[in-house]
Amino acid sequence: MTTLATASGYTKRNIAEECTTLQRAGVLAVRSVLNRLYYSLDRDSELRAFVGEPPTVLPDWTALFRLSRAVVNLSEAAARLPLRALDVEASRAINDLEDDLDRLELALPVLRSDYWSAVRRFADGTLADWARGRWHV
Repeated sequence: MTTLATASGYTKRNIAEECTTLQRAGVLAVRSVLNRLYYSLDRDSELRAFVGEPPTVLPDWTALFRLSRAVVNLSEAAARLPLRALDVEASRAINDLEDDLDRLELALPVLRSDYWSAVRRFADGTLADWARGRWHV
């Protein structure tokens, strides 16, 4: 749980609740060793029939989640911040995410001003591609 919580940015409690839900749905199997629970996929053939084959490209999930979370945070900030302040926040976020963008092999267009608009266009396209299973890595 700790590994998943750290990688995803969610609490261990949230991860445990979701794993329990997935176990009850028959998606995950669980085994207990000492005081730890270990989860694995259950009914692999049924799961594949439902969602299809697993992707051939596995991105750096930690980087992907951090990038996605930053986009959500910026989108929420857009409702309350003036454009200039939002541009500053977008610029900071991009600087903070530089390593994650490298890990995901993503490059932003050169930004000179209007950071928020450029980040939003980039994020909209990238997140839409990811939702369709199109990975840039």
